[in-house]
Amino acid sequence: MSGQDARDVIAAHERVHGMRLATCKCGWEEPIRGRDVTVLHAAHQLDALTAAGFAVVKLPEPVHRCDRDAAWITPDGEVYQVDFDRRNGIWVSDRTTTTGQTFGPTLPSRAHEVAAALLAATAYAEAGERDDRH
Repeated sequence: MSGQDARDVIAAHERVHGMRLATCKCGWEEPIRGRDVTVLHAAHQLDALTAAGFAVVKLPEPVHRCDRDAAWITPDGEVYQVDFDRRNGIWVSDRTTTTGQTFGPTLPSRAHEVAAALLAATAYAEAGERDDRH
């Protein structure tokens, strides 16, 4: 499925209405048995997206936001701040430590590329950890 965008993957997994089965035009079927067919099919579409190499990540809400910056706190208490300027790009800073490691300045499109690469590297490392346990 390389080269497809998310819309292509979702379109290839359109719901087909059935009486006792949650069904998809790709051939997937799942018995309903009192379950919500919309939720079943949504889970199938999510599986199809991840199988095609897409990462679906819930973005955290910022704890601070104003015109030119925002900050987030990770679950383990690290603080990351983003300063942005439409002409000069964005900076991401680790505000937890006194050294304040900074990434940037970079354009938002480049930040998307770096974030996608980090997600891919994380998935690869997690798959390797699973393989090492077997």
